[in-house]
Amino acid sequence: MVGKRVLLGLSVLLCLLFGTCSLGTDIETLRGRLSKDKTYTVIEMVYVPGGTFEMGSVRGHSDERPVHTVTLSGFYMGKYEITQAQYQAVMGNNPSRFSSDPASGEVQRNRPVEYVTWYDAVEFCNKLSIKEGLQRVYTISGRSPSTGYPIVSATVTADWGKNGYRLPTEAEWEYAAKGGNGSPGNYTYSGSNTVDDVAWYYGHSSIMTHEVGKKSLNGLGIYDMSGNVWEWCWDWYGDYKSETLSNPVGAATGSSRVIRGGSWDSDANLTRSANRGYTFTLSWDYDLGFRLVRPSDTVSSFSVSFESNGGSNVSTQIVNSGGTVTRPANPTKSGYTFDNWYSNSGLTTVYNFSTAVTGNITLYAKWNPVSATPNEMVYVPSSSFEMGKDLETVAIGDVTPVHTVTLNSFYMGKYQVTQAQYQAVMGTNPSYFRSSSASGDVQENRPLVRPLERYGHAMVPVTVYIEVYFL
Repeated sequence: MVGKRVLLGLSVLLCLLFGTCSLGTDIETLRGRLSKDKTYTVIEMVYVPGGTFEMGSVRGHSDERPVHTVTLSGFYMGKYEITQAQYQAVMGNNPSRFSSDPASGEVQRNRPVEYVTWYDAVEFCNKLSIKEGLQRVYTISGRSPSTGYPIVSATVTADWGKNGYRLPTEAEWEYAAKGGNGSPGNYTYSGSNTVDDVAWYYGHSSIMTHEVGKKSLNGLGIYDMSGNVWEWCWDWYGDYKSETLSNPVGAATGSSRVIRGGSWDSDANLTRSANRGYTFTLSWDYDLGFRLVRPSDTVSSFSVSFESNGGSNVSTQIVNSGGTVTRPANPTKSGYTFDNWYSNSGLTTVYNFSTAVTGNITLYAKWNPVSATPNEMVYVPSSSFEMGKDLETVAIGDVTPVHTVTLNSFYMGKYQVTQAQYQAVMGTNPSYFRSSSASGDVQENRPLVRPLERYGHAMVPVTVYIEVYFL
């Protein structure tokens, strides 16, 4: 941390001497901001070097699995959660419920802001960016109410190539909480295996928020990533996948946004670095706040989105200028096989994943319908047999009495009817097992299977196999 403080001091000195600032704000803008806005409270940021880490936990809740590899570009993250003073200076109001009576020795204005919706947090990011002469990351439309707070509804899109403030992605948040690429990543909590060292949580918080920065910092020099208040993230909440990801920004749609870190009102287990929480975007509560992120100014980055054209969702990637797109796992679509990713919506040019990225792009999935697979039939000659007779065991129950049956010859399907065959004929696939086939198996060639059906007092999967025959 001494080295980081020295580098920060050198950056400020160079800024004052030569008139430019490495964090993207020229000296005249800085001087103007400080002279015109005496109430402005500087947001201290910590640089988080890029790297690769294992996201999730095998010991946590089920939504923390599967553990998967994520690579991130460098970014700046708020050293502290946004305080009530900072929020007031930017937004003109303080919605916090803990607006008085701080703990002994603590400063009220430095307690974290809470009682903010996700929409309030993204608008704060935009307003602060404007205040500092930076580019707004978010486009906000359809705001409700049109003025005032809390904001309970809006359409928000992000331009990841802009240099302004934003909320962290879920991956960025966990990466920073675990200490980034150069610190031990196996701590249970952010900076320690002892929760009392780093977190305000239920049973230890005196049932209230506390001034930021009073607990121990983590390996990057960031405070309160465990406990104090939950922190909004950009991502829609969704299931993890086992694929390797590069700068993921979460699903394109969802019903709830991710919150991380736990709070003064949480059990210690919920303040773990890998723990995931979620709530509606219009939610606000007295244990819910946020912290900020800014991109590194040394490298431009661009968003790569994937239009699956009716297939399963594929997460957007953030790629540094000159970098390449990581080919995602193939999406799936019932009744179709995935062809490839194309660089144009007309699906005429296959995208080359070795191409250097120089701007925002969208890739489009092409699908090929599953054609009907002829049923292979086996001829069964006419004959007589003893129906119900088992040569190895004594016939019992509904297989008795054993009786003689004579049948004409017929053809029978060599295999059970497959999902592809059923889809091709019926136009739908009702099978329960429509994905996750065994290693080496072809999904389309798995048999048709009915969903769960009640059997006695238990819910068990009942398999229905269809055999085709002709007299």
